[in-house]
Amino acid sequence: MRRRTWLRLGAVATTASLAGCLDRFGGDDEVTDERSEEYDPPANAAVAVSNTNGPVTVEAGDGDELVLDVVERTTLDREALAAVTVDVRTDGDRVLVETTADSERARGRVTVDLTLTVPSAVWVEEVTTANGPVELSGTTGDTVVRTANGGIEVEAVDGYVTLETSNGSVEARDVAGIDGATTANGSVDLDVRALRRDAAVRTSNGSVDLALAADLSAVVTARTSNGAVDVEGVRFEEESGSRTELSGRLGEGEHALSVETTNGRIDLRALEG
Repeated sequence: MRRRTWLRLGAVATTASLAGCLDRFGGDDEVTDERSEEYDPPANAAVAVSNTNGPVTVEAGDGDELVLDVVERTTLDREALAAVTVDVRTDGDRVLVETTADSERARGRVTVDLTLTVPSAVWVEEVTTANGPVELSGTTGDTVVRTANGGIEVEAVDGYVTLETSNGSVEARDVAGIDGATTANGSVDLDVRALRRDAAVRTSNGSVDLALAADLSAVVTARTSNGAVDVEGVRFEEESGSRTELSGRLGEGEHALSVETTNGRIDLRALEG
């Protein structure tokens, strides 16, 4: 894989020098380093991104190259920044972007913001971070998106998505299909255009808002402990339930769609367009 680094060294040096001067006086002044790199992906490439501490954005671009923008920041020093690396490597037709910290001192104290712009033909397999939000936009491929602490926003993805976070909201708009969406603390707001297997949508503390496609084929069960289940514009067959529970079939009912929250309401409405 041929690699070309964009000529932004002047801007990087200026930013790092200014932050470094401020840091010498102590306090919470931030040391930063930023760069942008360009890569030629292999044919039929698939991408996986793994960050340790910081937000990740993956979006489709108009060019033929992978463009990786990295911003590293810490309130420690430049030695801490140097202990964190962002590695880009190939494994067959897969491109792996991975952040690692070589010291306990840097781990958790250096934040790395990753923005990856991919050609439309590149398949995005997985996007993960331990701490930080994740955004995915305009990409192709069935994708797993995962973070421990942070929200997830997905839009205009030509593929089925699996969305997982512990603390944060989950939102998906204009995606080909849903394989599942879970959070412990946060709301869930999804367009459900299609299912290819049984799927679960769950949160413990937060509301759930699902826009269901007219041609969806699923048996839907929805349940909340503290809240209500509301239906607007969706015509279920064999519908039954109560204020806090609902069960009904859409189409042939090929797959099971389980929707649950402990504290919050559930809104099931018709997907427009």
